[in-house]
Amino acid sequence: MKRILWVFAATVICGACLFTSCKKDEETGNSDLRVAEKIIGKWVTADIDGQPVPTNDKKVYTFVSTTKAYISASLNTHPEVPTVWANQTEVAVSIDGNKVTVTHHPDEHMTTVQEYTITTISDNEFTADLKITATVDGTVVHTQEETVRYVKVTADYSAAILGLWECQGITGGETNNDDNARLEFMADGTYRFYRRNDAGVWNLVPRQTNEYFVDGNLLCTRWQAEGEEMSYEWWEIASSADGHMQWTALRQQADGSTFQQGVSWAAAEARTVLAGIDVDGLYNYGDATYTFTYDDQLRLTHILEVVPADNNLVARDITVTYSAGQVIFSGFIEGSDETDVCTLDAQGRIVEVVHTHIHSASGGGLDTSYSTFTFAYDADGHLQTQTCNGLVTTYEWQDGDIVRFVVGTEASGYTVELTPSDAPAQGCFNLFGYNLDLSFLCPQGLFGVPPLHMPATRVITIIMGGNPVHSTTFNHTYTVSDGRLATVDDNYTFHWGLRKK
Repeated sequence: MKRILWVFAATVICGACLFTSCKKDEETGNSDLRVAEKIIGKWVTADIDGQPVPTNDKKVYTFVSTTKAYISASLNTHPEVPTVWANQTEVAVSIDGNKVTVTHHPDEHMTTVQEYTITTISDNEFTADLKITATVDGTVVHTQEETVRYVKVTADYSAAILGLWECQGITGGETNNDDNARLEFMADGTYRFYRRNDAGVWNLVPRQTNEYFVDGNLLCTRWQAEGEEMSYEWWEIASSADGHMQWTALRQQADGSTFQQGVSWAAAEARTVLAGIDVDGLYNYGDATYTFTYDDQLRLTHILEVVPADNNLVARDITVTYSAGQVIFSGFIEGSDETDVCTLDAQGRIVEVVHTHIHSASGGGLDTSYSTFTFAYDADGHLQTQTCNGLVTTYEWQDGDIVRFVVGTEASGYTVELTPSDAPAQGCFNLFGYNLDLSFLCPQGLFGVPPLHMPATRVITIIMGGNPVHSTTFNHTYTVSDGRLATVDDNYTFHWGLRKK
């Protein structure tokens, strides 16, 4: 029985729908249609026995010669037939007058033969009486006859779909997309799905499978989250021009009735993931360049900091790993081995960090120190305080941005004034505190609701005895590659002589 079902699947790939009415094959004998000449090109199923074909049952045939063609189809709506995912599967073709025979061998035992007796053909469409025969080891296991109509497709959207698209509206009923959805299509046949949260931040939806293909105007997608079954969706791309794309689909309901759906998209700017920069101390002179690496879920996995002014000194080489309820941040930071074990709350925010610092002792050997940090958030989900060994960092927010924070007190410590830029933060902010270097994790929402904008400048002022001692101004520039942060350049300017007389 399993073999028969796979034969049915192969038949569905190469023929039309299994479950349609049957009719007698009529030989026309017409050899004047110039079929061998006109059949070359890309064709998509339109009607079966006079009924329009739903988008999820459509197949694309690309005839490249009189002896070879390719078939694309994604089928998952017939419970009696195994799922099909075929992206330009090659089949053999023979043409005799107005009869086109397509032969497919799914394996060494199975053969499907589709005989199209074409009754009319033009530059735009053809109609044919179709006879399908499926055999296993030479024994006929299935036959089927029907009348089909195909339309020619000249548009190819496989390149036009690449990039990041934001949903603008939906008509005709719910889909897996809405105006809080973004899709990013890559050239390797994978894509990413983003959702916008209440704070306006676009977050990647983690999935173990995100695949698609485009053949002509037919778009087929499938995805699977961990522990769930594979899901599928099918669309016809109606147009793509000037940064706008329109999809349509004919859907069939359980009672056999059909309805039309549509989705409009607009090209979005490349998804910018920017990480906050911690200078690792107020006396880190010179420029620093950071390079970031991400996994397929866009989680930060590696950070490399190089100081060009110091013979390309490697100042940081950090690895980030993830497990249930924890993030571990470890590596080499300016001559020391450091590890931060971060505990997450139910909202996925860091609430505690155990920090280990190993460095060379002045008298030889190694010294190891430990610190524990805690984080608190306000009712809006914004980071409010960071505490370590009695030293408190307090953050001040205004219009959705951090504009100031104080490390220690106004009498003894330092203040940081932030001037927001017009650049969207995309889930990142600069997190500073005493002896902690975790600001790179901010883009993933691990420190609550992030600010709306990246800072253009940052001014740090040291305070002793209630008096400002000196200040340091930081200017930031960012380089983005493939929609993600590639490098960050920090420029430091120190201002001395601020001590009051």
